[in-house]
Amino acid sequence: MRYLQAGFPPYFTKNFFQSHWQVTQKCNFHCAYCVNEEQRRDGIHMSPEIMRAALGMIAGLSRPSYRFSLSGGEVTLYPHLEDMLSSIATLFPAGTVVTMLSNGSASPRRMRALLSLAPTLQCRFIITIHPGQTRVSDLIEKLLSFSPEERKNWFHLKLVAPPQESHIKKIRTQLDAAGIFHYSVHAVMDFATGKLAEGYKKESLSLLAPSNGRKEYFSYRHVTEHGEKDVTFLEGLWHDMFHYTGMFCSAGYQSIYLDEYGHVSKGQFCGRMPYTILEKNPFTDPQFITPMRCTEPHCTCTPYTSLPKWRNDSYAPAWSGMEHNG
Repeated sequence: MRYLQAGFPPYFTKNFFQSHWQVTQKCNFHCAYCVNEEQRRDGIHMSPEIMRAALGMIAGLSRPSYRFSLSGGEVTLYPHLEDMLSSIATLFPAGTVVTMLSNGSASPRRMRALLSLAPTLQCRFIITIHPGQTRVSDLIEKLLSFSPEERKNWFHLKLVAPPQESHIKKIRTQLDAAGIFHYSVHAVMDFATGKLAEGYKKESLSLLAPSNGRKEYFSYRHVTEHGEKDVTFLEGLWHDMFHYTGMFCSAGYQSIYLDEYGHVSKGQFCGRMPYTILEKNPFTDPQFITPMRCTEPHCTCTPYTSLPKWRNDSYAPAWSGMEHNG
């Protein structure tokens, strides 16, 4: 099927900017399916110099709205996290969204301190439950120490469901019984193909069904010659719908990915630049900021799947007006 337009509909009219930071490789979990296990043995942290330089460059874009996603390793093990949150609050507009991807191992006191540090920001945790590593009862006890309103505004739980995992049903029952706000169940994907990992059977797929009335963080709009269709991330994986080869993508102009060494990429799995953020400002580099045609057959990371993609100028975002490379 030939796509003419794809992505999260509001992003075609809202000229926002999203940045994704891997601030540390240090992690206190040892998940069997971890794709970064070797790197995490060294526990490298992003330096304050890299962090501050990148924040200054992103602030210089003067976009009307921003979203930050901070991850690791385990994000709460980053020794400069408080400094980073304070700097974001100083440099960026009130209401800027900051999401911290965590395994939930931090104490309630530490999580509350981080979430309350910068009241002008919309801070929240996305806590991934890793079967075999997360003590679900302990995590539930932590979250119940927060008020219902705090849990609603500050936390979203993400349950990873590997193909042969037998504990997912039990964990979902625990979360439902506790009345935990906002959790979603995510499949393991094959990053090489962009498809659902092999081994899922009908029963295990049924455990990935939406919960709490939420299907996903958001849905995507796919426009073809035959009309429009809204799909969720899981639906797109199941039906192999995230193939965007040859389409223009706003990655780079609307996003940046930085690892703990300061390496610069348009997105988490694409557009790696041959320099670090300390060596060059990527927003002065036409190769980085100009939308180019996607060379990959798939887009596998939820935040980047949401970015605007279009076949030709007739379907380009409303804020576009740029000439396209490719």
